[in-house]
Amino acid sequence: MKQLILAIDIQKEFITEGRQYHIRGIEPSLINAKKIISHARKNNIPLWFMQHQQDNRCFIKNDPLSALIDGFEPKENELLFTKSMYSCFSSNEFSEKLAEANPEEIIIIGYGSSMCCLCTTIEGIHRGYRFTLIEDATASANFPHANEEEMHRSAYHILRQYAKVIKTADLFT
Repeated sequence: MKQLILAIDIQKEFITEGRQYHIRGIEPSLINAKKIISHARKNNIPLWFMQHQQDNRCFIKNDPLSALIDGFEPKENELLFTKSMYSCFSSNEFSEKLAEANPEEIIIIGYGSSMCCLCTTIEGIHRGYRFTLIEDATASANFPHANEEEMHRSAYHILRQYAKVIKTADLFT
């Protein structure tokens, strides 16, 4: 099966205390995301990175906090796209390259599960793509009505309607 791994918004905003979308419990998902990235590189699975950048109160263009987390930068032959909205499809370049690549399955890791991962998956299925979300390589920030765990659990339960939802270990079996 022709797969593509999409690392969505693995950015410093999520690991910086005091920021609006800081995820206190992010570390386990970062460890799993690292394993998946390593797996992709060892097995020549295309690995694409998305970076959220906007002119707002967070994820600000050229702000150091909008940079990818150290160790999660693309290497040679890996693509990096930027977007200004929640869905990765808000990047025309991403949409065009994805149409050219035409993967049978897009595997999603990254942040936030309740926003960008969710929006990308829903918009993508409307465009004919199939998705797998790696539940333990994603996470969500707190919101006024729910904590990180509640938001993330709700997101991946909703995503089960649109995508296959698995854990990191399941990807390697």
